[in-house]
Amino acid sequence: MKLLIPSLLTLSFLIGCSSAVNSGPVSISGNFEETPLVALEIPDNAIDYTGQDEVVISIEDNVFHDRVITVSAGTKVTWVNNGRNRHNVMPSLEEGESGWFIGLNEDLFDEVGSASLRFEQDGYFPYFCTFHGTATRGQTGQIFVITG
Repeated sequence: MKLLIPSLLTLSFLIGCSSAVNSGPVSISGNFEETPLVALEIPDNAIDYTGQDEVVISIEDNVFHDRVITVSAGTKVTWVNNGRNRHNVMPSLEEGESGWFIGLNEDLFDEVGSASLRFEQDGYFPYFCTFHGTATRGQTGQIFVITG
């Protein structure tokens, strides 16, 4: 499946520890009217969670389960640390690039901690754990957000 996305995206997120939310929505946005669309191919191994309001990704020792997912715009994605190691969720892209988001630091994932992001706009959001990988190797994940 191909996904057409603007090269700048809006991402509204919520950050929480365990089930508590300790921050309100925040937006990162760009001028989409002047931004060209980019075609993006969704891999065949992406787990389809479109239509769900919330998706939970388990962080286990050195791996995210499920690692590659597709969700609908507006879906809340929650990462839960079910492993014994410290973890974080950091964007694989640089600030200002399409698909960048404010990372979730390791303090949120202590002792079965959790944190959430709400993905409001179509796009591709690759991420990784800085303790157990790099932007392209090791403990990585990908979120494809689509409308509809």
